[in-house]
Amino acid sequence: MAKPKKQRVWRLLALLLLLLPLLLIVGLNLVLRSEAGMQFLSENMGRVLGVELQFAAIELEPGFQLGVRIRQLEVRLATDPNTEPLLRAPLAVAAFHWPAILTGQLIPLDWSFESPVVVVPDLKMGGEARKGPPDLPPISVEVRDGRVIWRHEETRFEVQKLDIDVERSALSQDLEGRISAEILVDEERVGRTQGVFEGSIADIVLDLQLQELDLAKAKLRAGKGWQGKINGRVRATRNEKTIGATLDLDIDGFEVLIPGIGKTIRPQDTKFRGRIRWEDDALHIEPETLQIDDINLSGDITVAKKRGKKRLGLKLDLANFNLGHPYSRLNVLRLMGLRHQTWRDLDKALKKGLVEKIRLEADLPLEGIGNAVALNHKLAPHEFKVHAEVRNAFYSKDPNKPPIENIDAMFDIGGDLIRARNVSMSREGKPLPNLDISIDGLSVLAHLPAEERGRPAGPGVEIPGLGSAFASFANDDEDGEKAPSPVVRFWDFYLGYHAFLLPFRNASGRLRFPEGQVHIENAEGVLGGAPAKLHAVWEHRKNEITVQITYLDGVATPGDLPTDRWAGGRIHIDQASFGDWKLENIETDLVAMRETLRFENVVGQAGGGEVKASGFVSLDKENHAPVGISIQAQDVDANYVGLRLKLDDGALKGKTAANGTLAGRLEPGSEFLDHGEVKLHADLRDGSLQGAPAMLVLARLPSLQGLRGLFGQPLPYDKLAGDFTIKDGVFRTENFFLEGPELRLVAAGEINIRDDDLPTDMTIALLFLQTVDRVINQLPILRDVVLGKNKSLLTVYFKIEGPWRDPSARLLPPEMIQNATGWTGRVISGGVRQFRRIILGETEKKDESKNQPSP
Repeated sequence: MAKPKKQRVWRLLALLLLLLPLLLIVGLNLVLRSEAGMQFLSENMGRVLGVELQFAAIELEPGFQLGVRIRQLEVRLATDPNTEPLLRAPLAVAAFHWPAILTGQLIPLDWSFESPVVVVPDLKMGGEARKGPPDLPPISVEVRDGRVIWRHEETRFEVQKLDIDVERSALSQDLEGRISAEILVDEERVGRTQGVFEGSIADIVLDLQLQELDLAKAKLRAGKGWQGKINGRVRATRNEKTIGATLDLDIDGFEVLIPGIGKTIRPQDTKFRGRIRWEDDALHIEPETLQIDDINLSGDITVAKKRGKKRLGLKLDLANFNLGHPYSRLNVLRLMGLRHQTWRDLDKALKKGLVEKIRLEADLPLEGIGNAVALNHKLAPHEFKVHAEVRNAFYSKDPNKPPIENIDAMFDIGGDLIRARNVSMSREGKPLPNLDISIDGLSVLAHLPAEERGRPAGPGVEIPGLGSAFASFANDDEDGEKAPSPVVRFWDFYLGYHAFLLPFRNASGRLRFPEGQVHIENAEGVLGGAPAKLHAVWEHRKNEITVQITYLDGVATPGDLPTDRWAGGRIHIDQASFGDWKLENIETDLVAMRETLRFENVVGQAGGGEVKASGFVSLDKENHAPVGISIQAQDVDANYVGLRLKLDDGALKGKTAANGTLAGRLEPGSEFLDHGEVKLHADLRDGSLQGAPAMLVLARLPSLQGLRGLFGQPLPYDKLAGDFTIKDGVFRTENFFLEGPELRLVAAGEINIRDDDLPTDMTIALLFLQTVDRVINQLPILRDVVLGKNKSLLTVYFKIEGPWRDPSARLLPPEMIQNATGWTGRVISGGVRQFRRIILGETEKKDESKNQPSP
């Protein structure tokens, strides 16, 4: 009996096992078809997935697997169930495995979706870090004709015709599958992708091929005029900590209109090799190669939340590139040239050279990043940094002129400050001045008005003498004593010299020349269309130039740039020296045209009198600058003239009027009169002459001892006139006349004013009046030699030679002068005859009238 009973028990158990699935199916159908059952399943699956599930109905299909057909499935975020569904599917089919059900598995492992629509929320940065994917078992998924939608601001990105096949591995938890889709932007097809993926739910790798992704249809907001098609590979990964992708992309026919510049770039080669990853709530873009022709970037681009704000961080290295490559290829200099004609001209003139050690760093707030990148406002030093170096560059703008060679330089940008340091170069083997230039106001420099930001035309010719002209004012004396140097003040000034890169108008400031240097100080005006201050120092002995430019707040009043000159304005010079001849308080209009600086309407002072002049400085010579000046003077103190002629202070009195020319050259290391020439005609009136060495010599002549008292006191004159020249250090006079109540004097000769002893070679004719004649008449030894025929006027000729202050003199017979063929004799005899005609004309007429018979 025991055995049959035991058999009946096993049969009962077997029957229960056979009926259990049927009972389970019937029970599940009864449960899931009920409202409470659907709610239970929805809540439990949603809790496991972390989402809110809703569906219209669930149908079960029993078999070796339990099929589940879910109609009108909608999935929303559990944190905000009122938002648009993340997933909508008219029909989702899942399959339960019986063993999984018996173990409590409530998530089907095989899914199939027909025409699903996935809406991706706009990514928000900041806040809590996003959690990784849910802890799910491997799931097989099949998607047919799916759609993924992502709306960002006003643009709709969409994936259509999405087909996905995911299969579980039979021996592991891994998945593998295939995907293909079309990509649309605002409902317009822009490209297609297909690929494979593998891994697990928590650690998946997606390997995609992009095919002809059309930039023209992508409607990118960062610029206009996008063209080109992207082809390449995207290998995306996701794990519990990181979402990332490795990209290998090429863009064929790439071009884009750069905002803020208005120019389109069309590089020949454009590609991206690198990685993008999302980790610790930060986006990292790590290009191994971001190439746009000769611009090749590598490093790290980060978008993260710092100090409570989202910020963009850049740490990029640019590969070295050579200057002078075909102009069709883009490089950093050419990119800058799109904005500024100055850089464009510079790029065209640089024929070779290496740009290296290029480093870019930035830390900018993400809000308003477009304004920051466009330099629409000032950046702090830590927000934007650039470093680059140039080696062995070669500059040639005009093939007919010597190039600038061996150019080395270091460039740094820190926030709103740009600086070029240690700029060295040479021409024809000779070093040019080393440069150190800083500009505080990069944000202003980037947005100068188009009409003034171009490189000015300049003189139109080379002006190599500009440096020599300036350096000539900055000399020190050979013994180390500081020579007086002028201070030049300027206003309403314009400078369009192309070496300054930008035109400088409505400028005021001053030039000084202290201690062998040239200083531009307190210069303020409109530089390139914006208000700015400028300070510059040229240490010509060290061959160094330092320039500091600071852009000021505010907007400049628009102004017309001169077309008839490259420099000009009103200037004031406190003092200008031409050898010992000094002018003070000079004001003039300066006009610079081609290689010539012209000074017009010159007004100044010399010796208490007024001086008017005009002149020019030519800058076409390399080592010096020729000068020519026409001058007129009135009411100049005669003592000023006497001191210039090496007379003792106070020896010459009276008032002077003069006119003439000064010609010479400005040359470093030499005085103006070392190579110059002064030609003057001077008239002195109503004064006296005292202490003239030549006069004292005459007093020591034995035959004229009776005249000694005449030379011991000032010699009055009514008029003193003559023509004077100073050339090669020699003072020469012609037609020198002195007319006074006691004597008349005619002189011609020269004095070497370079020599401290002032060697003198001069011929003098003295014409005495009748009072003096009576004295001479008492000297019978000379009476017959020196008296004239009318016995009323005496002409005595002397030769003066030797040091000015202690010369020797000898009496010359009249016939030696009258028969002389040299210029001195002609001048003296002509002067005497002129004196006789002018001074004695009335006397002779009176004498002749006495000899006529009475009527």
